[in-house]
Amino acid sequence: MMNQASLPPSGATNSIPTPPAFPVLEEAAKPDVYLQLTFWEEYGALVLICAFVLIALVTYFVFFFGKNKKQIIYTPAQICIQKIHALQTDKLSLKDAAVNFSLVLREYITGKTEDPTLYETQEEFNRRVNSLNALPNALHEPVRDLLDEMARLKYEPYTENNDEKVNALAERTVNLINDIEQYQEKEIKETDIVNKG
Repeated sequence: MMNQASLPPSGATNSIPTPPAFPVLEEAAKPDVYLQLTFWEEYGALVLICAFVLIALVTYFVFFFGKNKKQIIYTPAQICIQKIHALQTDKLSLKDAAVNFSLVLREYITGKTEDPTLYETQEEFNRRVNSLNALPNALHEPVRDLLDEMARLKYEPYTENNDEKVNALAERTVNLINDIEQYQEKEIKETDIVNKG
C-alpha cells in the first residue's frame, strides 16, 4: 500500500511549478571582456621588430666604425724603448736600472738577431767568438761595452744611487737600440737595391 503522505491531496491538480524567469541582459558583452590578451600576444610583434632593428644598428656600427680604428702595431724596438722609459719613471736605483735595462736590451737582441744573448751570462757572451754575428762589426763593441758596464753595476758591491747616471744609462741603451734598427733598415734597403738590379 502506498503511503498517504506522499500522495497529493485529493482536490489538488497535478501542476508543474513555473520556472524562475531568465535574467535579461541589458547590453551584449564584447568578446574582449572574455578574451584578455597577454603582453606578448598584444605587443610581441612590435618588440621583435624593434629588437631586429636594434641588432641591425649595433652590427652596422660595430662592423663599419669598429674596422676604421686601426690598431697601432709597435716594432720590437719601440716596445723596448717604451719599457726603458717606463723603468726610468720608476726611479730605480742604478743597480736595479742596470739589471732591468740589461734584460730589456738582451731580450731585444735575442728577438732581433736570434742571438742567444738572453740565455747567457756576460762572461759566456764575451767568450763566444760568433756572438752578435747578425749585427755589423761597428756595433759589436758598443753592445759589449754597454752590457759589460751593466754587468759591472749589477755585481758591484756598492753602487751609488744617482738619477743622472740612470738616465745616461737609459739613453745609451735607447741609442744603441735605435742604431741597431737603423743598421737593419739600411741593410734591408741595400738588399732590395741588389735584388732589383
